[in-house]
Amino acid sequence: LLTCWALGKLHVLSSPSQGLFIKLLLCLSPMVLATYVACTRIANYEHNPSDVNAGCFIGLVSALVCYFLNYPSLLSVDCHLPKLRSRVSPLSAQLSPGSHAGQADTEVSQKLEVIHEAI
Repeated sequence: LLTCWALGKLHVLSSPSQGLFIKLLLCLSPMVLATYVACTRIANYEHNPSDVNAGCFIGLVSALVCYFLNYPSLLSVDCHLPKLRSRVSPLSAQLSPGSHAGQADTEVSQKLEVIHEAI
């Protein structure tokens, strides 16, 4: 996840620039560290290779899913910006000024008063 985030923030894959090799090394360093830990676990006979491979696969898939739920493609120009999500609830959208005229506003106000009295 950290590798994908750094690749996006530094625009490594979306817009080539000077210092690309240094940026790429910086972005891939978390992945290199994770690979080193996985290899030492196998070499020290602390884990079976199948366990380490399964853990690597689960970690990689979950990191990619989490990243792409929140950020666009790493090849996109806007890869450094998180995806926009609407935080407006349906009730607050109805209450926003100018969204509904006249009768609809009074109906919503009456419903809110009934709910408020019930609480």
